[in-house]
Amino acid sequence: MHAALYGQSAVNRTSVHLHGALVILGITGTADIYAIPSRRAFIEIDKAGPVSGSEGFTGTTAWSSDQYGIVRQERFPSERARMISLAYRAALASTGWPVAAQFAGERPLNGSRVDVLRITPQGGAQFELWVDAKTGLPARLVQPLSSGAATTDFSDYRSFKGVKIATAQHTTVGGNTADFRLSSVSFNDAGAAAALLVPPTTAQDYTLNGAPSVTVPFDLVENHVYVRAKLDGKGPYTFIFDTGGANIITPQVAADLKSAEQGNARIGGIGATREQTSFTRVKSLDLNGAELRDQDFIVLDIARSFGIATGLHVDGLIGHEVLARFVTTFDYANRRIIFTLRGNGDPVLSNPLDFAFDGDTPTIHASVDGINGWFTVDTGARGSLSLVTPFVAAHPAIAPTANAPTGTLGIGVGGGATARFGRIRDLRIGAFSIPNVVTSFSTTNTGAFSSSSISGNIGGAVWKRFAITFDYPDQRIGLQPNAAFSLPDTYDRSGLFLINAGGDLTVYDVLTHTPAASQDIRKGDIIASIDGATRSLSQAREMLQGPAGQHVTLSVKRGADQHNVNLVLSDYL
Repeated sequence: MHAALYGQSAVNRTSVHLHGALVILGITGTADIYAIPSRRAFIEIDKAGPVSGSEGFTGTTAWSSDQYGIVRQERFPSERARMISLAYRAALASTGWPVAAQFAGERPLNGSRVDVLRITPQGGAQFELWVDAKTGLPARLVQPLSSGAATTDFSDYRSFKGVKIATAQHTTVGGNTADFRLSSVSFNDAGAAAALLVPPTTAQDYTLNGAPSVTVPFDLVENHVYVRAKLDGKGPYTFIFDTGGANIITPQVAADLKSAEQGNARIGGIGATREQTSFTRVKSLDLNGAELRDQDFIVLDIARSFGIATGLHVDGLIGHEVLARFVTTFDYANRRIIFTLRGNGDPVLSNPLDFAFDGDTPTIHASVDGINGWFTVDTGARGSLSLVTPFVAAHPAIAPTANAPTGTLGIGVGGGATARFGRIRDLRIGAFSIPNVVTSFSTTNTGAFSSSSISGNIGGAVWKRFAITFDYPDQRIGLQPNAAFSLPDTYDRSGLFLINAGGDLTVYDVLTHTPAASQDIRKGDIIASIDGATRSLSQAREMLQGPAGQHVTLSVKRGADQHNVNLVLSDYL
């Protein structure tokens, strides 16, 4: 099959090196791809400003490097499988690679007929190759991802020493595009073997300014970790520290810093839509003496997305980029984060657990009511446990009944997501068992909670029971339980999902089968006061988690009408 696709003479090539121009997310750069088919090895090196990086497979090890030179192994099953398939495709015509292939029918494409092949390299992720029926050459490749798919169209085939290769590739994924224009091909490259070695981490852009460790105080509001940081000497600005997120600032902060923006990307989160962003370079990120230099930030209008659902004003997020450089402890009991530089030896972790990266999010093995799975470690989520839609569908016995409360579970990048709500009997993380955990059972078919690569997301309401230490280079976490470990898991007792809409405390959703659902409260209503006083979003949420049976008086404004509602809080979960 490979000879028919790429040319018979490609079979005996010992190595392949492709070089060309790359335009990705509106940023111009270059890309190099090296492959040694006999080793089943490849590397792709992209040089394009804030979206630079490399990834490769040595034949045994999958790895990646970001634009700063921080290298890590890719151990998460779907990431490793994806990279094995990349290695297979980069090898062009390796007849020695075991592969399963099946014919999946014919389809029209751009006025031509294509034969669709479903191909699964040994150890790799299945993809579709659409082959032009007339030329026998690939016209399109579709690689399913955890949420959505990446589609690459091939065109302008030319012969390089008897091997036909597409010199133009156009890729779309999640509304984003990348274009690669091949300019040179070399075979049997003497430098290929050296290029395929896993490089060492080279990043030297961080410091504790001579201190052995740095402690940063934080505010814990609705289980979100809020820290203050200076950017380019200005501020301090308020950030949510989110293990599931990237470095983000608002357009207002970018304007304050007078930092130039470049590129354009559409990013997604838990919601159904994708939001427009750009990139900017910040010269200094200073967290009370823990400093990172020359960092790329995403510029995103937070106020139009998850900012409306946060308890405090937020200027941005910090996440993976900071954690990748230090051994970091979230000491929830004492409301502090401790940054430590790695010394000559490995850090000593309490109750250590291995993790792998799903994207840039640490993901651990855990179990729900005895069912094992992969769960993301997310300090940016305020709830306890969210189970994704495919996992809920695969395990209906753990799902709540049909008349369980249903509604919005949260608002993030891309908007809101919906779920049914209930409790699971037991969440087991390593040696620790947490009973009767409040759980959202996703009902959404778009966004992060539709992912098929994970089972669920463990949020701040669980992690606040520990001091949790992250060792990113070795991909381990340590868990030390604190005094809150055995406290019962609580939740809102009203059924209202409230947001801050332009300063007004506004009803975003009313969960079914809850106290609020039995009253005349509707989406879009403004809560003018609670028990006779104006309340902030965080104050309102705290009051609505009061004890079951407590009466709360809401002054509800709807247009020109304003009336009082007597709400009796209850344990509806």
